Amino acid sequence: MLRNVVLLGTGLVLAGCVTYPAAVEQDLPVYERSVIEADLDAFLAQVTATHPDLSYSADLEAITLKRDEIASELPDSLDAREAWMAMAQLNPLFTDAHVGLRRPIALIEEYADETAPLMTLPVRVTADDRIEVAATTDLLPGVEEGAAIAAINGIDTETIIADLLPRMRGESELLRRLILALRFDAFFWTAYGAFESYDITIDDETGRQTYELQPGTAKAADAPYGVEQLTPRIAYLDVPSFDIARQEEFAEFLPGAFEAIHDAGATTLIVDLRDNTGGATDLSDRLMAYLTDEPYTATSKIKARVTEANQGLLPGIPLGTVLDVPFADVMTPPADLPYRFEGDTVVLIGPLTYSQSIVFTATAIDADVAKVAGQATEGPANQTAQVQTLPLPNTGFEALAPLYIITRSSGEEGRAVIEPSIPLSAQGEEGLAELVQILRRAN
Repeated sequence: MLRNVVLLGTGLVLAGCVTYPAAVEQDLPVYERSVIEADLDAFLAQVTATHPDLSYSADLEAITLKRDEIASELPDSLDAREAWMAMAQLNPLFTDAHVGLRRPIALIEEYADETAPLMTLPVRVTADDRIEVAATTDLLPGVEEGAAIAAINGIDTETIIADLLPRMRGESELLRRLILALRFDAFFWTAYGAFESYDITIDDETGRQTYELQPGTAKAADAPYGVEQLTPRIAYLDVPSFDIARQEEFAEFLPGAFEAIHDAGATTLIVDLRDNTGGATDLSDRLMAYLTDEPYTATSKIKARVTEANQGLLPGIPLGTVLDVPFADVMTPPADLPYRFEGDTVVLIGPLTYSQSIVFTATAIDADVAKVAGQATEGPANQTAQVQTLPLPNTGFEALAPLYIITRSSGEEGRAVIEPSIPLSAQGEEGLAELVQILRRAN
């Protein structure tokens, strides 16, 4: 609902006194400085002992200097949220979204969800330091997608971005902005605590207006897989996730989807991975089998750290050993798969395409299965993989680090991103429409 407050320009025009919602009191664990410093060292030690080569993406000297800076600025005691905010300053320096300090999921579930709901407003964080409403929602009636958020509960946008962006994981600042937007509810709680409601101050053509958001008790469900016929000859497959938790759903979806594509007589298929942040090879291999009947491999070599997590696959190799070996794990699709697509495939990617969806895209290029359209990925074609969750001894926070660095099947080394052969100027529905026009002209 619209509160009785209007902000115009830099002045504040009041119809009554403005009082923003106060944070809900929470009985968080409190840690002494020495405890946090010990976990800071454990964080770095576990990541280093798990990663096959941390220098692949990170400047080790810069990380050491940042660790010392963080330790020197620690107060005598910190509560759990403050501790996470301190330690997470290392995250951007790893330059890999698979490495760093994970958001404090256990804390959020215990303290935020039980005492007050998280803020359930979908947002995006733009390159020019704006936070915008990412989609219309019944929780905030009257506010349109793209509206600029000036403040939340009196905390201005510039402060929110300055507090949170330097604590995000990811290869680039753009990817870190996307990750911040993706988990904005969790990170906002980590920085500022839980609230019973949220006053959202919006900039629009009339000036500034403040709306009261009564958040829902749960976030909206992830978008389902989808299939659609865009033109008589162009079919569209939306694959927003390779999450292993959705394996059964994906397995049930694909046969019907490809039967529909076949029956419609499509000669071109767009596979949309723009919102796909990765998952498991089990799902991406299942999709690849519908696109080719030829054997393929995702890798030409791997660099691997031997730990207790994978020693069973490498018997006789001492723990801690780093192997750098040729490795081509060839997959052969089933020969008799009904409704396998035999036309031209175009994989649609963007900055949020990540992890296994990047591996899938690189494999499709190297195996000559598909062309690639969209905008460049922010993560490299040669991904780190098999990410381990590493609990810290005192706070219970979780560090993340991969066991493997994989080199794509073409053998091209380095950290180059995937650049589409069909570049698009727009994202979202506009980008899809632009691609359809390009494909129609080509045919």
